[in-house]
Amino acid sequence: MRNHKAEVYIHLVWATWDREPMIRDEDCVRLYGFIREEAAQMRAEVVAIGGTNDHIHILTELPATISISDFVKRLKGGSSHFVNHLLKPDYLFRWQGAYGVFSVSTSDCPQVQAYVMRQREHHRVEALNEGLELMGE
Repeated sequence: MRNHKAEVYIHLVWATWDREPMIRDEDCVRLYGFIREEAAQMRAEVVAIGGTNDHIHILTELPATISISDFVKRLKGGSSHFVNHLLKPDYLFRWQGAYGVFSVSTSDCPQVQAYVMRQREHHRVEALNEGLELMGE
């Protein structure tokens, strides 16, 4: 029997609607947990997840059985529903329609993982990385 081998890492970035600060600090753990669970249901492993109150970064190993667009659509749609119906903010939570996706080599995963995990610190002291974070504006 032949076994498939796929090692596909991607770095995803997307923002809240109009980059409004809609991701409350107290909701990050639950939101990120939901995204991890949703990805796992699609057999994807989230390596790192981080962001600020107006955008999110995800480093994931994507299985060969799902397209990037279907994966992102499910994560964004599911997480919007999760925020609005379970976290229940006093505003309508929405993501922007656009997203950025970047392929990541296995050897670069540790650097990208560190970048994703230190988003809050990074944005306190540095400007936006236009190549990674201004998509869809």
